[in-house]
Amino acid sequence: TVRVVDLDPQCNATTWLGATPEAVDNDVLSVLMMVASIEEATTITASGIHLVPATKELDSVGPYFLKKPGAHGILRKTLASAPDVDFNLLDCPGDFDHLTISALVACTEVLAAVMTGAMELEALMRIENYITQQVELLNPTARLNHILCGRVELGQVIDQQVLAALRETYPDQTMRTIIPKSVRVSESYSAEEPVVRWAPSSSAARAYRDAAQELVERTS
Repeated sequence: TVRVVDLDPQCNATTWLGATPEAVDNDVLSVLMMVASIEEATTITASGIHLVPATKELDSVGPYFLKKPGAHGILRKTLASAPDVDFNLLDCPGDFDHLTISALVACTEVLAAVMTGAMELEALMRIENYITQQVELLNPTARLNHILCGRVELGQVIDQQVLAALRETYPDQTMRTIIPKSVRVSESYSAEEPVVRWAPSSSAARAYRDAAQELVERTS
């Protein structure tokens, strides 16, 4: 069983999994504000994923959330008391804010999903520095454990170069599975279904299944 906790105000994971943020009674904000438990905020999606949906209101919650004593430990505590699942996947926003800190404090492994662009190495270094400078005191075990490359076009020289650089710089963290660029991924988002359900025989779906299996092996 997989539980996805969507901490991104853009609600992409929530939408992709077929949930409507405005249609739920409780969401991840309810959990962070301690008015609902993880179990009360969980929606079971059509694909069987346990989803704690995001809300666009996460964007404005910072000043109120941070006033709570031990705010950055709330998510960790609520997950610890939630029903057991095989994996908790905490989907973070793209910037380093209180939501990202909460996820990093709660997590046991950090997975960075990156595209094979020229700036990815710098971005990964910023993630490492951020963990060291901002999170280590709250979660001494937090570190960058896994790097998954997505939207890869192996026919492009820049993609080949970035992949080679990642594997040289992060030999232990870079996963052997790569996710190829595929229009099926964009289509699946519009259909509000995971690509493994929308286009199960596509190259992207096969790659995501391989990545999931590899992640299980890496964390077991």
